[in-house]
Amino acid sequence: KIRALQVERDVLQQTRDESEASRARKKSEMEDKSGQLRELEKRRIDAEGEAQLMISRLREFEGKLNQIKTNKEYQAALKEVADMKKLISGKEDLVLQAMTDVEVLKKEVEALTQESQTQAEALGQQLGELQEREKALEEHLAQLRQERGQILPQVESTLLSRYERIKQSRPEAIAVIDQGTCQGCFRKIPPQLLNEVRRGDKIHSCPSCSRLLSIAEPEVPKEVHAS
Repeated sequence: KIRALQVERDVLQQTRDESEASRARKKSEMEDKSGQLRELEKRRIDAEGEAQLMISRLREFEGKLNQIKTNKEYQAALKEVADMKKLISGKEDLVLQAMTDVEVLKKEVEALTQESQTQAEALGQQLGELQEREKALEEHLAQLRQERGQILPQVESTLLSRYERIKQSRPEAIAVIDQGTCQGCFRKIPPQLLNEVRRGDKIHSCPSCSRLLSIAEPEVPKEVHAS
C-alpha cells in the first residue's frame, strides 16, 4: 500500500511539475513576443524620425535650388534631391512594414495574454486539487508507515531480511497469485508450488522473479435468492 501511494504521489508531483513548466513556457513566449513588439515600436519610431529629418533637409535643399547659377551644379543638385527622395521612400516603406508587423504582434500578444490568463486560472485550480490530494496522500502514508512500524517487530527476522533484499531490486517485493499466475512477472506457478502456497504454512518465492508469493483473496460468492 505504501509503495502504491508513493507511486501515485510521484505521478502527482510530475503532473504538477509539467503544469508549472507549461506555464513557464507560456510566460516566456509572451515575454519574447512583448520584447519583439517593443523593438518593432522602437524601429518604427526611429524610422519615422529619420524620415521626417530627411524631409526637412530636402525642403531646405529644394529652397536653395534657385540660388544655383551653373547648369552643372543644378544637375548635381537635382541628382542629390532624387537620391534623398529615394532614401525617404525607403524609410517610409520601413515605417509601413513596421506598423504592419506591430499590428500582427499586438494581436499575438493579446491572444497569448488571454490564453495565459485562462491557463493560469485552470492551473491554479488544478494545483489546488493536486496539493489537496498530495496532502491526503502524505497523511495516509504517515498512517501506513506507523502501521508498518507496528507490524515489523512481529515479522520473523530472516523473513524480513529476505523481503528487504528482494525489495532492493524489485520495489513490489510481494506478488499475488491470481488464476495460477504470479502477478509480479506474469509467469505460471508450478502446480506443486501453488498447492504449498495455498496451505499457508510457509512463505514461498516465485521461481521466476523471486518475489514472495501470496494468494489472491477468493471471490465471495453472491447470495442466491429463490425466485
